[in-house]
Amino acid sequence: MSDVDYLCVLLVEDRDEDATRIQRILAGCRDIQFVVEQVGTVDEACRSLADDTYDIVLLNDQVGGTTGFDLVETLDQGDPFLPPIIMIAEHEDRGVDLAAQDAGLADYLVKRHLNPSLLERSIRYALERKDNEHKLQRLAYFDQLTELPNRAQFNNLLVERIDAAAAADSSFALMLLDLDHFKNVNDTLGHPVGDELLQRVAQRLQLCVEHGDFAARLGGDEFVVVGQNDRPWDEVKALVAEIISSLSEIYRLSAHDITTTTSVGVAVFPEDGTTYSDLLKNADLALYRAKDAGRGTWRLCDREPVTA
Repeated sequence: MSDVDYLCVLLVEDRDEDATRIQRILAGCRDIQFVVEQVGTVDEACRSLADDTYDIVLLNDQVGGTTGFDLVETLDQGDPFLPPIIMIAEHEDRGVDLAAQDAGLADYLVKRHLNPSLLERSIRYALERKDNEHKLQRLAYFDQLTELPNRAQFNNLLVERIDAAAAADSSFALMLLDLDHFKNVNDTLGHPVGDELLQRVAQRLQLCVEHGDFAARLGGDEFVVVGQNDRPWDEVKALVAEIISSLSEIYRLSAHDITTTTSVGVAVFPEDGTTYSDLLKNADLALYRAKDAGRGTWRLCDREPVTA
């Protein structure tokens, strides 16, 4: 943290006397300044968390006729944007302490023990843990070279897209991309240049996709784009053509001018598959058809060939 940081705190406390004391303690913290919003009910807390962004939540274990755990149960603990929650209890209770730990709360403190040093340290530790969680999630779900979603995240996103499309009786296109002769770049110019090329490919790919589409790197020189639901077929063809054209333009990398082409295989949900594995398998078969056709083009799964 910098010398003076401003953190937004949601204080869930129905007793004004205790809320005033906690705000005085926060004001006494030496290295951090706080902007505090106080709410007195679980419903108000839920609305505030839905409408605004907070760095930390300080939650009384008893709020009116409910408990702090009633709020915790309504929240999606897997939400990466959910701020850390520190429970502040009226009395020391090992059972509540353990329940707070099991619920994934950042800390459990007792009101009568609170002081600026203790509360500031608890908040700092909670924020540091949250930051580390974000970094681990980034490592787990995003490709470190291109910053695109990786295969694991693509798996999740595609399953979600399939479920949503099936429920809405809609369709979408999956485009599997492979750089032609990429191995030659690594073999002749070295892996650093190859890595730089992959980064530039990812950047161009992101410029091609629109709202509702998503792109990912599956590994090596293989990428994938999943189009938005119910895009007209002419627009799907235009997007594939744009991708092939954009990725084939010259790359100026580390004093080298590189030209490469891209082959694309397209599968459409639900015509070419209604499951994750079937869609990928059929897109892969279409990709091989594109490569057999001379590369730098695209093919649709099991249908008449269409050149870009």
